[in-house]
Amino acid sequence: MFSINDLDPQDSRSARKSLMVVSASTLFVANLTFLSSEFSFFGFLIEISHERIVAVGRILSLVLLLIFVLKEMPYFVALLRNRSLEKLTLKHKAEHTSLADRWGHNDGEYSGDGPEAEFQDLANRQGFEKAQVDIKYSKAAALVSFLGALLIKYSLPIALGSLAAFFPFALDATVGWLST
Repeated sequence: MFSINDLDPQDSRSARKSLMVVSASTLFVANLTFLSSEFSFFGFLIEISHERIVAVGRILSLVLLLIFVLKEMPYFVALLRNRSLEKLTLKHKAEHTSLADRWGHNDGEYSGDGPEAEFQDLANRQGFEKAQVDIKYSKAAALVSFLGALLIKYSLPIALGSLAAFFPFALDATVGWLST
């Protein structure tokens, strides 16, 4: 069940659920036909604008889409990191096999001083490459997490609160613009 708490989701799963509910509701309302734009509620006559309801749904869908993308970005960066490490592991195995084949052995048992230094250099270089990939994606994950927290926890509430406090009719103008 969708609740008001889903407008401030804690994780990407909740953000996805909120986005799906609001988007589906917007699509549903957009495809309804209202026979009357007025109804009475406890003696008050209320006018409903089909276009404005759809426009509000569009705005909510856009905000929830932004929240979902920002919440999902750390998982996407982690996916990219894992994929890069898998590719790097395959490359490292191929380099190791190539070096072993060049020395004429595949079983890892070598006699004398031969390839040990080359294998150690290869292992050192491969360790450095893996560390570089980890550092790159750690920085990206930290940046994405920081930006997501900054935008979702601070910028969006401040912007919406400021809009409500100082320009309360701006949404009406925006909805009017979207509904045309």
